[in-house]
Amino acid sequence: MASNNSGVDNFGLLYATLWLIGGNCISLTLLSNNIEEARGLERKGLAWHALYACFDPCTCHSCRVVAECKVLEKENGGAPASQKVDRK
Repeated sequence: MASNNSGVDNFGLLYATLWLIGGNCISLTLLSNNIEEARGLERKGLAWHALYACFDPCTCHSCRVVAECKVLEKENGGAPASQKVDRK
């Protein structure tokens, strides 16, 4: 959901599939690298993201990625039109 709301790419299904088959470190590494690139932040590289993703319970890297996705979503003006839900 974070990747879809950020508007970075259309790999949400890939991230979810990797997560379900046990590739959560890979999924988090790819997502965090893409978010970093989209926000124009200092590039840390895949190795840095992989290390932090593997030790996520200690580093809370996933929390950082979700927070960056929220910032990117606000910068982009919200979720894409296809993701918006009509709430009455």
